[in-house]
Amino acid sequence: AIAIPAGMLAAMGFDPIFSCLVCLLANGFPTPWGSIGIPTTTLANLVGLENTHLSFVESIQCAPFMLLVPFIMMILAGGKGLKSLKGIGFITLMSGVFFVIPQMIVSWFVGADLAVVVGAVCSMVVTVLLSMKKKTPPEYEMETAGDKGLTLDRALKAWSPFIMIFILLLGTSKLVAPVNSWLAQFSSAVQVYSGPNPNTISFVWINTPGVWIFLSAIAGGLIQGATLEDFKSVFIATLKQMTPTIITMCSVLATAKIMSYSGMIGDIAAFCIAVTGSFYTVFAPWLGCLGCFVTGSGTSSGLLFGQVQMDAATALQMDPFWVVALNMLGVGVGKMLSPQSIAIALSAVGGTGKDSELLKKVLPYGAVLLVLTSLLAYFGGLAV
Repeated sequence: AIAIPAGMLAAMGFDPIFSCLVCLLANGFPTPWGSIGIPTTTLANLVGLENTHLSFVESIQCAPFMLLVPFIMMILAGGKGLKSLKGIGFITLMSGVFFVIPQMIVSWFVGADLAVVVGAVCSMVVTVLLSMKKKTPPEYEMETAGDKGLTLDRALKAWSPFIMIFILLLGTSKLVAPVNSWLAQFSSAVQVYSGPNPNTISFVWINTPGVWIFLSAIAGGLIQGATLEDFKSVFIATLKQMTPTIITMCSVLATAKIMSYSGMIGDIAAFCIAVTGSFYTVFAPWLGCLGCFVTGSGTSSGLLFGQVQMDAATALQMDPFWVVALNMLGVGVGKMLSPQSIAIALSAVGGTGKDSELLKKVLPYGAVLLVLTSLLAYFGGLAV
């Protein structure tokens, strides 16, 4: 999500560091719904909260920042401060609004799986339509070769994997209750702790986003004419690329489970509550930020500190959805500042070795946004 658009911007002629900066900012707060909602879904399963409501609360918390960040990006792009927004302020606002509102609606009715996917599509459509009404200066006009132009057939083929993801995820979601209920029976429960009050982990074998994404990739590849050798080479290349991530995720999950069963997370929660008291919510996003900064993953941050947030909410008799969601609010800032995010962005634009330069540029924005998340967390908690 950072590397692809940063590479596109650099290829269009934008400064490589600038390209990375705006993509780091843009990618931050949608992180809880990245990878088809896996960070939020994993967190919800870990602490035993309902997926759709947790996703909706996260959407409420992140909404102000999702509206603010596009303005920051346009100010950076223009390079003239607030004057950069002249003539594009309304488009920038509508781009954010039509990202946030569809995301909230999908979160409420479907859950985390497609929330920002739908939001992003709606935002792009509205932004393009509003921009078409603006007269394009000659220096920005582009010529398209007639025989190589985009056709409906080529577009549908290119989009086929994503279209299949929409169809399969929506068709098996709670919006289609009979299908969702029937697929839920294909699951297994494994007892992983034999002490008092043993817990179990449930595995859903079919109706899980990862399975539908995998099947969508196969279906999309067949539509695009991929051969068996193509599937084989892509699968092997992807497996090699993702092996370190798979090992890291499994290790973090194991660590989180051990910390939970041994009482370590409970002790951390007790310490945080004892130190901060009723002001715990001010620092709750900081835990999420720290977890994502260290691991580079919103999912890993939830695994590390999700139960801490849940235990703190219980001890302080606060709304668990609000407090647990604050972990993902902090993740939005941690993702911008994470060394992994910075390294990935720079590798896409040929800027390897300029990590410190990019960090210096993104750090002030991250610091201000983290303070704003703390304010929202505290005063929003008083209202809940």
